[in-house]
Amino acid sequence: MEGARSMHVHLKPIDVAIARTEGNSQRLRLVEVCPQCRRALQTLHDWTLLADHPDPMVAAEIEMGHRRLDRLLSLPLEQALRLIRTDEEFHRWGLTRLTILAALHAALHDKDLDRAFKLVTLSLQLSAVLDPDLYGAGDCLRIGFQAIEACVRILATSRGGSELDRVIEASFLQIYTLLDSLFSPRTGPPSR
Repeated sequence: MEGARSMHVHLKPIDVAIARTEGNSQRLRLVEVCPQCRRALQTLHDWTLLADHPDPMVAAEIEMGHRRLDRLLSLPLEQALRLIRTDEEFHRWGLTRLTILAALHAALHDKDLDRAFKLVTLSLQLSAVLDPDLYGAGDCLRIGFQAIEACVRILATSRGGSELDRVIEASFLQIYTLLDSLFSPRTGPPSR
């Protein structure tokens, strides 16, 4: 009987997130008794810190974010921006957060400003398409400003030029779009 009790399908981080969201105590009990399931909880916790968002389902988006970011980076910038605007698969908090972090890493650690410019431009577009009803208007505004802050930090490390001017112009357009979407008459200002 003891051997049968220990046989179960091990939880993945997304399973732990779903169990927490649904309040599934039976599945959450596995985290207490199974070391492998406990590692899934730790991974979810790490993703929550990385995502900088308290919702475990949002944190689980980190898992798919790497694949989505690779897809965007494989495309020319204009095509990637168009894909972000038109495909809801990319309207994810976790992807936005990963892109911001990747942009800062490319600029500040790798000193690869071309990659950093592409990533920060993508992060600005990603932050502008997040759904305030899904993620919360305040959190959408916060991650939008994180993208803007990353843009400013990257611009501060560069030497200027037409690419810089284009990124600055795109940044201000994204700021306007983000603020306009959050404070438009159809939605009103964010609730406190």
